[in-house]
Amino acid sequence: MATDKRAGTRHRSNRKRVKYFYLNSDLHKVLRVTRAEDFVEAWNFSEGKRVGYSWSDARKRMETAFTLQQVAEMIGRHRVQIQNYILYGNIKAPQRLYTLDENRKPGKYLFSEADVMDLHDFLLTVHIGRPRKDGQITPGRIPSKAELKAMMRHDTMVYVKTQDGGFTPIWKEVDW
Repeated sequence: MATDKRAGTRHRSNRKRVKYFYLNSDLHKVLRVTRAEDFVEAWNFSEGKRVGYSWSDARKRMETAFTLQQVAEMIGRHRVQIQNYILYGNIKAPQRLYTLDENRKPGKYLFSEADVMDLHDFLLTVHIGRPRKDGQITPGRIPSKAELKAMMRHDTMVYVKTQDGGFTPIWKEVDW
């Protein structure tokens, strides 16, 4: 890294560092990355031990771990509602962080992409508002599966304006 001698600061890249990730359906915390050796040392929360992976291979296969707040913003529900869904057993509890000392005090939930999609499937069965006379379910304003996947993977969604003034999402080919 380049050092500016006058200001005494270091210039860093704009890439966001990975702290937590899912690999093989297990939650991991990055402990140390050595790019020169192409090695990452991580803590596997499911197994409760340190593990090592090839950094280039792990980056290809890893999934993002989403916080409860991020999932709430993507889905369009308050985080307390999602916590209640977990508490009441409506959705499967995602993996949880814990302290890495001997106490292993539980921390916050981190959602995998599969956990977010399971939450989306559950919300499609939940009616918002007063019951309808015909018994149908109105799930409220939640994004479609394609929109949700685009939000999780930072893809671009393209919308077309219809004649009545509404917007319809359409598929767009990925530009390389």
